[in-house]
Amino acid sequence: MVRKTFGCVRFVYNQMLAERMNSYETFQKDKEGSKRRENPTPAKYKKEFEWLKEVDSLALANA
Repeated sequence: MVRKTFGCVRFVYNQMLAERMNSYETFQKDKEGSKRRENPTPAKYKKEFEWLKEVDSLALANA
């Protein structure tokens, strides 16, 4: 279970990092646009990837 949790945390971290990098590229010149955009949360990924519900939500929240 610990390996599964670490794997899920790493997955969520990488997904959030990719979205942040994409957002940075998109809004690099429009600083106000980036402020209006909502940051991704682990709950967003639980809807897309059902298997994330199998691990502790606090571990994912701290990714």
